[in-house]
Amino acid sequence: MLDDALFVNLARKTGYPSQEELLRCRATQIAWARDGNTISLLEVCFAQGALSDKQFQRYERWAKQIAAADAGPITQTVASPSGAEETQVIHDSAAELKNYKPRCDRCGKETDELGLRETLDRKKICAECFVKPPPRTPSAPKTPAAVAPMSPSGSAARKKGVVNLLKSSGERLAALVRRSPRRDKNPPGTAGRSPAHPGSAPPEEASSKLVPLVALALGLLAVGGGLWFFTRDEPVKVSKKITPKPPGPPAAGPLPAPPPLHGGGSPATPPPPGPVSSPPPVVPVPVPPPLHGGGGPDPEPPPPPPPPAPPGPSDLDRLNADPNFNDAKEGYARAEELYKTGFAGKTETEKQRLRDARKLLEKARTLLDKLPQDLGDAAETFDQLSAKVNSLLHDVEKRQGATGN
Repeated sequence: MLDDALFVNLARKTGYPSQEELLRCRATQIAWARDGNTISLLEVCFAQGALSDKQFQRYERWAKQIAAADAGPITQTVASPSGAEETQVIHDSAAELKNYKPRCDRCGKETDELGLRETLDRKKICAECFVKPPPRTPSAPKTPAAVAPMSPSGSAARKKGVVNLLKSSGERLAALVRRSPRRDKNPPGTAGRSPAHPGSAPPEEASSKLVPLVALALGLLAVGGGLWFFTRDEPVKVSKKITPKPPGPPAAGPLPAPPPLHGGGSPATPPPPGPVSSPPPVVPVPVPPPLHGGGGPDPEPPPPPPPPAPPGPSDLDRLNADPNFNDAKEGYARAEELYKTGFAGKTETEKQRLRDARKLLEKARTLLDKLPQDLGDAAETFDQLSAKVNSLLHDVEKRQGATGN
């Protein structure tokens, strides 16, 4: 049988099975190995439907070539675009693949997981290189540009130019901040004397000292204005609820007298009271006779309705209680175990296990057909078991045909 690592290498070159199918079948192989079933990855792929019968026979032919160390190439027949069949070379020599071991394309070590782990550029890498970023080629160091030595005459000319630049800048700054000339406050005849305050500096020296102070004050003012502008808060408008006042009592004052109803000045005398009318007579209301006809106590109320009957078993409970369904489920579980242990089909015991698994599956199929068609809410459970039985029965029949059983 073909080695798992070599099978993965040939699958990369042929394109079947695909990467997704290889990973899925590898997980199934590991799960079966926990149950004690040692099966090659090639056989698992064929059992899971990842390979057709023709492709499986092609891999078996290549396995015989590699085991015999055949120097000839590994080939396959494919259909060309024109419709004619042509021979495609998979590997130049089968003998070179006899002792094949997958190696990492990055560090050269043997890879784990049969070389199934790969990068986006289709390179096989090991677990250590998979978690590490790829190394980067360092760039060439930059060499500083050579500086030509300066002659003594050039250095002196450069210093002289810097001094002239500083001097002209100072003169321009003094001309910008120079104030208008002061009036001479000394009386006539005192020209040329010392100022009124002995020891005070002349106007030119005082103005030159004020220049940095003025510049510092302007800078602080600009910084403070900027901070205030960008950090100021919007004024909050406080809405005041005005409660309407209730109207006050009317002003006290004498009420105007009503005008007289007659022509005289004295008020009119009230009319004498008339006769008081009598209340209407009370009409008696007849009382209906009692319904039960006698003068005894009232009849008893009707009895309450009987409580509803308890609900019966659900559709799923009735299905699980059906002996045909339980026998079919147990038969499927037993057939699945026999199929895994006898998958290779090489010895007589393994072939007998495949035959027993097929009989159990056919019996389970017959039991499921006896169940009623209208299962209600339990139809989904029935369909799942029926699909499993049909799929495993198909795999067993295909495996028997591949092993000549």
